[in-house]
Amino acid sequence: MNTFLTDATIMKTLLMDVSNFTVSTHFNKRDYVKEWKSNGYQRGDTITIQKPSRYLVGEGWDITGRLQEMYEPSTTLKIDNILNVPVQWTAADKTHTLTKFRENHLISMAKTLGNGIDVRVLANYKDLYWHASGAGTTPSTLGDISDCTLILDEMGVPNDGGRIIIMSPAAQKAFLDTWQNYFDKGISNAALAKGRIATIPLIDGCVPYMSQNMPRHVAGGTQTTVTVTSTMTNASTLSQITMNGLDANLVVGDVFKIAGVYAVNTITKERTDQLQHFTVTEALSYTGSSDVVKCSPSVIISDVVASGDNRKQFQNMDTYPQAGAEVTFAASHRVNFVGHKNAFCLVVVPINTEDDEGVLNLTVNDAESGIALSLMRQTTVGDRSTITRIDVFFATKALYPDWGARMMG
Repeated sequence: MNTFLTDATIMKTLLMDVSNFTVSTHFNKRDYVKEWKSNGYQRGDTITIQKPSRYLVGEGWDITGRLQEMYEPSTTLKIDNILNVPVQWTAADKTHTLTKFRENHLISMAKTLGNGIDVRVLANYKDLYWHASGAGTTPSTLGDISDCTLILDEMGVPNDGGRIIIMSPAAQKAFLDTWQNYFDKGISNAALAKGRIATIPLIDGCVPYMSQNMPRHVAGGTQTTVTVTSTMTNASTLSQITMNGLDANLVVGDVFKIAGVYAVNTITKERTDQLQHFTVTEALSYTGSSDVVKCSPSVIISDVVASGDNRKQFQNMDTYPQAGAEVTFAASHRVNFVGHKNAFCLVVVPINTEDDEGVLNLTVNDAESGIALSLMRQTTVGDRSTITRIDVFFATKALYPDWGARMMG
């Protein structure tokens, strides 16, 4: 008598493997979908996320003219990512033992889905403007990491156990060669577990992980002598800077800094020693003269005219870019992430299946990783062929892009 594997058993096993193969589950925000719709989400649905406000501290008895509006910033997540594995399982396939079925089918499916999720979540790197280390040179020292954590500390990014590093395989090897001089070799050479570099201690307050899906940013071109065209004011469009001297196109995710423009402490608004960094938000075909570069973050100075997120309490720089100031662009680089796990956001939700008549539907969820998988199966009456699809449905975004940095390689 044959024993058949049930769909529930197959899906629970696959869910475990997908969770293990997905490094970006560290960015999963399960709290944002506490109240799932009873019948699941539709593609294109949105979730509004409220973000903490900021306030300025005053001094003295008289508060006239210093009242601050109770403004709460927010961002919207659009559920528009759907990855799936469509297969045709036969009854004979499901007579294998679970171990054999997992080896032959589920592990490969899990790697495909897990890597697909990672690629899309890590693509949020283009919203990160902070960057350090040398583009084109694989980072290998603790100094390369501390260059990034220095930025995080200056910007007041929480050091609450939520800081992580996700590095490329090349960076991992380079660091392990360095770390073996500091840690027990049995630790340095241990196998990877769920992407984490074994039991290596926190590195400058960050838990280290590895992913082969770390993106490679190809810059629009090599820039030589670029300067700011004209001095910005509070009447300028704060999310764009006009430049002279571009001699190559710009692509989304190109990063740059401007001489004389420093970041400020997010709480006290005092100038730091860190030049403000920017990322390009819209591709540009250059002319070489008065090119308008759309970028993030917006330039917010103490004299800003209140509008939306552009308010005094959100001041991020000490001065406006000045005419003639030199602009330095980073070259192409492999991205390694150093930052807080709240920098990026991953929200996995169940799929709406209320209109799927004649279709078997099954959804499984992993409470720890936040991954949810849905199975849909339908049999064609004519030839009794069966089509099965396994889907993961999610939204992803750079929720706090100022909480992460690119450790360039």
